[in-house]
Amino acid sequence: MRHEIDTVGEKIYCFDRNGKRCEESLFKALGLAAFSKEEGHAGIVSVVGAGGKTTMIRKLQEECLAENISHIITTTTHMQLGTKEYFVGEADIAKIENTLQKKGSVWMGIPVGDGKMGSFPVRFLENVEKIGAWMFLEADGAKCLPVKAPRETEPVILKDTTHVICVYGLDGIGCKIKECSLRSEYVCKLLGKSSEDVLQWEDIVTLALSPEGGRKSVTERMNYQVVLNKADTTERLEIAERIARKMLEEEKDTSLKAVHLTCFAACDRME
Repeated sequence: MRHEIDTVGEKIYCFDRNGKRCEESLFKALGLAAFSKEEGHAGIVSVVGAGGKTTMIRKLQEECLAENISHIITTTTHMQLGTKEYFVGEADIAKIENTLQKKGSVWMGIPVGDGKMGSFPVRFLENVEKIGAWMFLEADGAKCLPVKAPRETEPVILKDTTHVICVYGLDGIGCKIKECSLRSEYVCKLLGKSSEDVLQWEDIVTLALSPEGGRKSVTERMNYQVVLNKADTTERLEIAERIARKMLEEEKDTSLKAVHLTCFAACDRME
């Protein structure tokens, strides 16, 4: 199969039941612009999985700043600290609203050291929802590995979440499960494999569609989408397209809305 380009680059290939399209805006590709227009309000996006969650959220911040879309970035677990210009480290609604008014963007959480931040209490986050800005939440941890399966207490998704985006890093394919995944014991249980087995592209399909994997805690009213990240070679691009088509083929109840191929840089512990 020949592709018009060798890698995704800055473009985003989107696959859904209407076929394949190419977008340059992640906000648009995920259907967030259409959602806001149709519903008349902002939504709450919980990003789960592995292989580029924070980088994807930074991309959404960049796009929203360019389009003057007010937004708040935070976590229900742990994530990287935001830049000082946008950062609020106290559970203070007034400070959050003031920063949002001045900057159009807020990156908020409790500093915990090593360039990381933890979550404010869920009850406080539910009060932040009332501000009415878009909220982008990192709702899962992966320690920079490309693949994971959630343990009992993961992910932590706010009940009013409108969109759940599950991310997988394509660089995990072809590696031993114990080397490329967080919670490898959970990954092995879902796949029926051992930690010494090599992760195959079909395994990403299984993990993403499983109610104990990528779809864990996703309710019927939440829009569920998958992002296949690091499509940075022709081989990975072809594998990702195969995965996307297989996911949509196997998801008979149409709860999976779309699969996206991206090439966002992410921290990499594979090398």
